[in-house]
Amino acid sequence: MNQPGLTANSSLEGMDLLEILLHQKHLTEEQADQVRRRMRRAQIPPQQAIIELGFATQEIVYRALSQATGIPFVQLDREEIADAAVQKVSAKVALRYQFVPLQLDRGTLKVAFANPPGIRDRENLRLLLGLRLELVIAAPNQVENTLKRLYGLGAEKVIQIRQDRKSLQVEEIEGTFDDREVENIDQDESSDASIIQLVNEIISEAIRMHATDIHIEPFREQVKVRYRIDGMLREIPTPPGMVELHEAIISRIKIMARLNIAEKRLPHDGRIRLSRGGESTDLRVSIIPTRFGETVCLRILTSSAIFIEMTSLGLSKYQLALLAKLVSMPHGIVLVTGPTGSGKTTTLYAALAHVRNNYPERKIITVENPVEYELTGTSQIQMHAEIGL
Repeated sequence: MNQPGLTANSSLEGMDLLEILLHQKHLTEEQADQVRRRMRRAQIPPQQAIIELGFATQEIVYRALSQATGIPFVQLDREEIADAAVQKVSAKVALRYQFVPLQLDRGTLKVAFANPPGIRDRENLRLLLGLRLELVIAAPNQVENTLKRLYGLGAEKVIQIRQDRKSLQVEEIEGTFDDREVENIDQDESSDASIIQLVNEIISEAIRMHATDIHIEPFREQVKVRYRIDGMLREIPTPPGMVELHEAIISRIKIMARLNIAEKRLPHDGRIRLSRGGESTDLRVSIIPTRFGETVCLRILTSSAIFIEMTSLGLSKYQLALLAKLVSMPHGIVLVTGPTGSGKTTTLYAALAHVRNNYPERKIITVENPVEYELTGTSQIQMHAEIGL
């Protein structure tokens, strides 16, 4: 169903993108002037300037672009994608031109672009594929997510790295990885593909998907990347070339965690501190040697304050009353057990918050390894076994 103001209208013929959005009341004249200034200063197209300035959503902007160009708009999450179409287009081509193959019908390939190519690029692509092209427009975030789903996490970087294995090997041998105490995974200091960027993408995507763990597991002919989301492990599609980069990925993670990259026979445990979007995130690192190489588990610990009440734990009234009674006692022990992701830490922090809120005269001290979340009003002690603490 079309949104109000987004239906096709013959009166829009001949208008450019800004004129259409002004006509549909999605932009004011003042905002349009800001867009034009941004376009001139940054040398970017209007749709990019509008989205960067936050004046309209991607769907509104790209529906209007569809009306300005006469190219139909589609929502990729509602489109059927044919295997035959995907098989006709390599990851390298799809990622280079940034389009999603949708349908193949008697020599015509239906493809979705966020930003349709010009006549010359369109002709080059037609000759490259040996097929006629039927173009549609989709929002950039949908194109990006669909490409990731079809061709695998980090596919573009894997392709570029494999094309330049020589520079990759030098990077590994010389140890030129960015080796700071706090890794800022928002920053992309090089336009070239690198293992640093690939590992950052694996971690960033896990954080974006609210995963609690990242598992990177080598097998004879593939490397599996799995995220634990809502307590369940979900396999993330990866490109075939990932298996060639497995050792470099593990080496990068070891460097980030200050571990010995030369030791591959023994298990390793370490920790990584990241900065992403201004928020600090810790990763607990566990590396174990297996038959086909080292497998790594990264436990994601967001260091920001946690706000949860015991009433939000999903306990019955009886269980809630029992837990409240136990944690309010002056002495004793409450033992919480359960598998990974079952809510042990959340339960304990909620119980501590209950004590803090209901017994302000008490001083709360915790001994943790590691301190997973900041609990306001609590003295939290980080264990350091190596110095006897």
